[in-house]
Amino acid sequence: MVSDGYTGKWQNVGTGTEAFPKGQDIWTSKEFMKQFNQMRKSDTYVWQPNLVAAKDVIITYVDQDGREIHSPQMISGGYVGETYDATTANYQLMIDDYTLDDQRLPGNATGILSDQEQTVTYVYQKNQDFTEVNVHDSTIYVGDSWQAEDNFDEAFDKLGNPVAFQALIVDDQQVNLSQAGIYEVTYQYGGISSVAQITVKENQTVVNVHDATIYLGDKWQAEDNFDDVLDKAGNSVDFKEITVTGDVDTAQRGHYEITYAYGNSMAKAVITVVAKDMGNHPTDMNTIDEVTEKQSEEIPSQEATTEQADQQKKSLPATGEQEQTVLVVLGILLLMSVIVLFSSKKMYHE
Repeated sequence: MVSDGYTGKWQNVGTGTEAFPKGQDIWTSKEFMKQFNQMRKSDTYVWQPNLVAAKDVIITYVDQDGREIHSPQMISGGYVGETYDATTANYQLMIDDYTLDDQRLPGNATGILSDQEQTVTYVYQKNQDFTEVNVHDSTIYVGDSWQAEDNFDEAFDKLGNPVAFQALIVDDQQVNLSQAGIYEVTYQYGGISSVAQITVKENQTVVNVHDATIYLGDKWQAEDNFDDVLDKAGNSVDFKEITVTGDVDTAQRGHYEITYAYGNSMAKAVITVVAKDMGNHPTDMNTIDEVTEKQSEEIPSQEATTEQADQQKKSLPATGEQEQTVLVVLGILLLMSVIVLFSSKKMYHE
């Protein structure tokens, strides 16, 4: 018997409800009675309603400006009059970089299926992106050691969590530490890039010292042979910052090598210690050969001394010769006295 709203057949509820059965058994009364005696399953059978297929419920996902941020989903396959629920995790989605705006939840997230299409819209807020990469510029000098991490300051992911340097993508292929120039290094993470400028300058470091010759017993200190030192930038460096290696024993003649070092640069000075000289004190840059030559000129050899003595002997008269010379001189003096006296008397008589 057919009545309004029913088909006149029996249907098991199955996964549906009594108002909206979804079972697969649909029988007439005669079939139902026949099958009932043979049934081995437990279920509820109701009059099959005259069901009308409902239109879909469309669930959409947009940002605060109404732009779609996820593909829509659908609730479909129901009948007019059935309930629907779009508040479950299957429909209320977690979307990367967005948070569901709980102040703008749709009022029709739950409802009744109808013969008209319905739309449920979820609005999401864009999460603040904290992704950040911070680097700095620097100036170095030819020959310096350098690595990209030297110019890295810090980085954060989109949630604001710190990111290790190893997680970054770095392009430092342009940097040439052996040639002066300006080079750019790119640091990248999470779509964010930062550029550090590496300026490589010529290295002006130089160490200037000088050699010297001193006497045995003279006072000496390393600073005596130090001239000046320039750092990488060409600025003067105080002697206190110099590393000196070696020492001079002023009690022992010889050549002493002293090393002066600053950074990667070094220079050597040779200090020569010679014997004491009665002449002028040796000045810087005199060589031990010059001093030795001067000493050899002033000290006569044994042969020269013997030769000079022989010459002196030849120039001096013998003992007999000396007495004879004295008598001759006395005679001459006596003769001159007589002549002077005679001349005086003659003039008086006249």
